[in-house]
This record gives sequence, structure tokens and C-alpha cells, in this order.
Amino acid sequence: MPIKPFTIHIDQKEIEDLNRRLDFTRWPDQIPGSNWEYGIPLDFVKDMVRYWRDDFDWRQVEKKIHSYSNYIAHIDGLDIHFIHARGNGANPLPILIPHGWPSTFYEILDLIPYLTHPERFGGDPEDSFDVLGLFGQSHWVPHDLSRQSESLSCSRQRVIGC
Repeated sequence: MPIKPFTIHIDQKEIEDLNRRLDFTRWPDQIPGSNWEYGIPLDFVKDMVRYWRDDFDWRQVEKKIHSYSNYIAHIDGLDIHFIHARGNGANPLPILIPHGWPSTFYEILDLIPYLTHPERFGGDPEDSFDVLGLFGQSHWVPHDLSRQSESLSCSRQRVIGC
């Protein structure tokens, strides 16, 4: 299972292309008097698109992702993205955190400091964890749980050593 460092970089041309496509969105009509019972209200979607177009900071997101060591491991024929963050206690306990579906690894980034540095939040450094966040497993076949479990176990053993 080869492991290699991984860096996320969204090319500025891709961002500009996305912005152009958002600018050219052809909006449907809103059913008069409707709210969520017919789907997402048009005003909500327009506000979300405005946020993505004008306010979302791609570089800040990249910076947050890169505040941890990112890697790619080739497991069972798939490239799996993961983060490994070491706890600072004398004997941190390994913990494996996969994200769910539909979800994204970005949602767990704020959790990591609480696990790796509990003393920063009023805890004891001896309660720290070595965090292995696995983020590509949603591509695995859902019904093959034994294979998925075995792959996760191999990943944990290879990266954390337990």
C-alpha cells in the first residue's frame, strides 16, 4: 500500500470557469406561494449561488485543509485520501474517523484539534488521540462491509502502526 503526500490546489482558471457558469445560470420560475414542499425555494438557491460566486474563499479552505498532513494511499485498487494528525500526549490512542455519505472530510477538520490537543480546551494531554481521517471510502461497494472493514484496518495499521 504505497502512501504519498497529497496537496489540494484548486486552479484559479477552474474557479473563474465556475464563476462564469454561475453567472450564466438559467433560473426556473418559482411556483407562486410554494415553499419547501416543492423542493428548495428559488430564493434560497439564488442566495447559495451568490455565496459560492462572491463570498466563498477557496484559498482559505485550501489553507485549512493543509493545516494537517494530507496523504493518498492506494488501497484495494483505489486512491484513498486521508489526514494523519498526531496527538501530543505521551501515549496517544489511535482513532480512525471516516466521513459519512453524503458528507465531506472538511466537516471533521474542526474536530481534530480537540482530539490531538485536548489541553488547549481544558483537557489532559494524556487523553489525546492520533487521528487518522479516511476520506475516500465512499467509493467502495456498500454491500461489501467485510472488505471495507479489512481495508480500513490495514490502513490504520500501516499509517498509525497499531
